[in-house]
Amino acid sequence: LNFKTSYLLHPIPAPWIGPFVSFNLKSSVFKGYALSGSDVTVVRLDLDGAEESRENVEAAEAIALTKAFSPTQMRESIGGYAIPINKSALRIDLRLGIGAWETFVREGYTVADNEDTDELEVQALQDSVQLGAEFGLVATGTVKEMFTWTGRLALMQPFVHNAETELTGLQLLNTEAEALLGFKVTKWLSVDYQ
Repeated sequence: LNFKTSYLLHPIPAPWIGPFVSFNLKSSVFKGYALSGSDVTVVRLDLDGAEESRENVEAAEAIALTKAFSPTQMRESIGGYAIPINKSALRIDLRLGIGAWETFVREGYTVADNEDTDELEVQALQDSVQLGAEFGLVATGTVKEMFTWTGRLALMQPFVHNAETELTGLQLLNTEAEALLGFKVTKWLSVDYQ
C-alpha cells in the first residue's frame, strides 16, 4: 500500500519555483514471513541481540516476521521546490526541506542469520521517529505518448531520532531510490514495472 500526496504553490511571477508540503504512507498489506528449505531452529533475538525464544520449524513452514500493515512508514515534508525542466520528454522536480519519517513495526522481526550457526536468527525491529533535512529529485518523461519512465531519489539526514543505534553523522543518512517503466494501454490504464 503506497499513498502519496503533494501540494505545490505556483507563484504567478515564477510558477516553476515555490513552497510545497507532502505526505506519504507506505505499508505492507499482508503478513511477512520467511521460509526455509529444510527443518530449522529459529532463534528470536531482541533489539540488543539477546535470545528471546527458540522454536523448531519444519521445512516450508512459515516463519512469522511481521503482522499485516507492518511495518508502516509515514513521511511528512515541507520546504521549497524547483522545476527547472518541464517538458513531455523530461520533467525534473527538485525539493529541499524539512521532513519527519516514522516507522512503526508492531513487534516485527527481520532475518539476521549468522552463517556460523546452524540456527536461523531473526532480529526484532524497532519503531523509529526521525526529523531532519530532506532532498528529493524526481525525473519523469514520456516517449511517443505510450511509454513513461520515472526515477526518484530521496535523501534525509536526521538531526533528531529515537532509534537505539551506535551510528552517527552521515551513517544515519536515509536513502531511497526508485525506478519505474510504464506502458500506456489507454488514457486511463497503464502497465508499470517498478
